[in-house]
Amino acid sequence: MATFSCGINVGENVYQTYLAPAAVTDADIGKPVKLGATSEVALCADGDQIMGFIASVEPQTVGGKKLVSVLTSGRVYVILSGASAVGTLVEAAANTAAGVAKAGEYGLVSTHTVVIATEKQWKIIAGSGLDTATVLIEKQ
Repeated sequence: MATFSCGINVGENVYQTYLAPAAVTDADIGKPVKLGATSEVALCADGDQIMGFIASVEPQTVGGKKLVSVLTSGRVYVILSGASAVGTLVEAAANTAAGVAKAGEYGLVSTHTVVIATEKQWKIIAGSGLDTATVLIEKQ
């Protein structure tokens, strides 16, 4: 099966194209993702390190998988699950399942607790830091 490698920069943001499970829909836009074992993206579980955020979902499938655009670097708005200060690193919080609409406009993140990071982290750069607040994060 072919591997897709497409990328585009929009200002400071970098988007990459990946395959994702067929259950992913437009309801998943904004949710955090991680890279799976088969070079596909998968929705993050609570506590996962974030690779990026789904930016768009194509309606057609490729080999039974969805084609998604993922914001892999830059800045994105998210909702905090728990209070965190500006400058705090974040990880994925418990988001809704694939295909299920988010409770708010953006994906959920929480305070970073991973001791050893395998890739660059996302950090809060603006916002109140209060529980359920919308904050701006940036890839470090």
